[in-house]
Amino acid sequence: MEGGLKDWGINNELVMADYIELYERLLPEISYKYAPNTFYWPSSPSSGGGLFDPSSDKAGDVHYWLVWHGNIPFEEYRNHKFRFCSEYGFESFPNIKTIKSFCEEKDMNAFSRVVENHQKCKSGNTKILTYLSDKYLYPTSFENLVYASQLLQAEAIRLGVEHFRRIRGCCMGSIYWQFNDCWPVASWSSVDYFGRYKALHYEAKKFYAPVACGIFNEKGKITVNAANETLQDKEIVLKWCVAKSNFDIIASGENKASLKKLSSQDIFTVDINGLDIDIYSDFYYVDLYDNKGNFIMRRTELFTFPKYFQWQKPDIKVTSSENNGIITFTVTSDSFAKGVEIDFEDHDVILSDNYFDITNKNNYTITCKTDIPLKELTEDMTIRSVYDIK
Repeated sequence: MEGGLKDWGINNELVMADYIELYERLLPEISYKYAPNTFYWPSSPSSGGGLFDPSSDKAGDVHYWLVWHGNIPFEEYRNHKFRFCSEYGFESFPNIKTIKSFCEEKDMNAFSRVVENHQKCKSGNTKILTYLSDKYLYPTSFENLVYASQLLQAEAIRLGVEHFRRIRGCCMGSIYWQFNDCWPVASWSSVDYFGRYKALHYEAKKFYAPVACGIFNEKGKITVNAANETLQDKEIVLKWCVAKSNFDIIASGENKASLKKLSSQDIFTVDINGLDIDIYSDFYYVDLYDNKGNFIMRRTELFTFPKYFQWQKPDIKVTSSENNGIITFTVTSDSFAKGVEIDFEDHDVILSDNYFDITNKNNYTITCKTDIPLKELTEDMTIRSVYDIK
């Protein structure tokens, strides 16, 4: 409300005086009386009150919406050093099964009356398509458009969070808008109305993990940052690789590091300018492990936009097994596969990971807990990757 009064053209002195009386005298007094150990903050965004520059990036918290409402690139996050980014976001369509709950086949189009009525952000679907045109080929099927929009949303928020965690000490946190939906709709949520995880929610498990890593490609010099938001020092191992789509290795390495508790640090930099790479068919990835060899997460970097990358058709195979109600899926591919989505046409299952990248010939293992019979689940499975966006 402070930001609205200051920055939205509400130049009414009586309203401003009432705001100060309510939020900076009455409510603080009540809070201190009944909850003396609870910190009181007057508004969001705010620099501390008094209607003084509530959208400042130098103090307090900020809401940042130029990515999305301003139509500026995702990478713009990395040009800012917010103290606490308490609101920012990017829209996507919900799961195709959710869309089918309100939309007949004949209306499966981003600009149909039915689909646009399930979008309450003015020109929201246009914004999704505009941003998508920067990154991906135009999806010729509505299902692939839905899929691509979720990859887009996940990347938008990931680029912000990885930067915010890299500058820990200046930026002390972020909260993306939003978690869930009150109805089946295209929105900023990471979990849709029926509780189905979008790509963003699976991605959030990684970029908000207590120990996480991020890739920063800065003029051909790739820096890997690691952040430790736990109360213990951590020993980590980072295994990186520059590879071709067929998994042939161009360069690789392994770096061990000690991460202090509540810290973030750049671990190493690889200068790829001197490597013989084809930016349209080669890629970079790094895998993060703990000191006992347990896999934590993977990060992948293309040297061009996905729409320009020369994707080979991946032969993705999934084998499955069950033990005490836990189903394990083992995923392999004969070539680089990005954004691998495993879904089920008639069932809802929350997987341990989804929308992941297959970057080598090794197995990639995910699990789920469900009462659905294994045979029934595997027969209902659908698989797609970025290769299918065309």
